Amino acid sequence: MQAFMLYMSGSGVQIFSIGIVFMLLLSPFKNVAGMNQAFAQFAPSTASNPKSLLTLPWPKLVYVFFNVLTLAVGLWKCRTMGLLPVGTGDWLAFETRGTVRNNVSLLFVGAESLFRHQRSSYSSLQDTIE
Repeated sequence: MQAFMLYMSGSGVQIFSIGIVFMLLLSPFKNVAGMNQAFAQFAPSTASNPKSLLTLPWPKLVYVFFNVLTLAVGLWKCRTMGLLPVGTGDWLAFETRGTVRNNVSLLFVGAESLFRHQRSSYSSLQDTIE
């Protein structure tokens, strides 16, 4: 049912689609929190504590798996709606740049060594001409 509601909500960011996604992201946590209560009625009559985590471990594990799968579908929907920061442009506020002074000083150091090389080659050229 939730998959059909996700399909019908579309990929735009509207209040209806955000409500559906919020419900989809919240329900797995609520389901796992109430798992022992939900499985208590299926516990064997010989169990000392029907609400124990160790009662019916395999069905509970499958139940948790499908709730994690539901959570993954909800996160995928958030990604398709553009609500999750997955691109490099989403983190530009946290990037830092070097100062301009450092970049300019590197330019002058490079230019100085270039001019020094040109002067030495010019003087060696004059020596060969004379």
